[in-house]
Amino acid sequence: MTTYIAFLRGINVGGKNIIKMDDLKLIFESFGFKNVTTYIQSGNVNFETSTTNAKALTQKIEKGLHKALGYEVAVFVRSKEEMRALVKYDPFKNIKASDKAKTYVTFCHQTSEILKTSEVLRKKVPLFSRKKDVEVIGARGCDVFCLSHLVDGSFGFPNVFLEKELGVLGTTRNWTTVSKMAE
Repeated sequence: MTTYIAFLRGINVGGKNIIKMDDLKLIFESFGFKNVTTYIQSGNVNFETSTTNAKALTQKIEKGLHKALGYEVAVFVRSKEEMRALVKYDPFKNIKASDKAKTYVTFCHQTSEILKTSEVLRKKVPLFSRKKDVEVIGARGCDVFCLSHLVDGSFGFPNVFLEKELGVLGTTRNWTTVSKMAE
């Protein structure tokens, strides 16, 4: 059995796509997954399965969630080992989150296009949003590392900027959540 983490995009954000984590756990168990647990209310699910094809797994979960919830949910799957390697890589080791900057990872679908774009991003960093409220500091595979800066009283959110910049869907989690999910 392989342990995976599924990051669901747009769950319980701004009063939309509300689902209780207990219900989400039951849905994942109905897919045949074992040892299902959720972490905080934003759609983070740990589970075990014998499936080793991440793309097929992602499609299975997206299709199953659509059927169970009645709306589409983009899902970003990473193995526990991939998550541990990501945390060990620690792009933020020399940067501390503060009241003026927050650390985030945006997970993108694992496609050849994002891998090519990720390579381009590595050469362009740091890359800033127009308002300078989002700063891309690096990328590793399909994962993009950002700082969100306090500008005019609010923090930028990497998702919108990166989706426009990269042309792919993503979902963003703060580094603390990512680190805890990898444990």
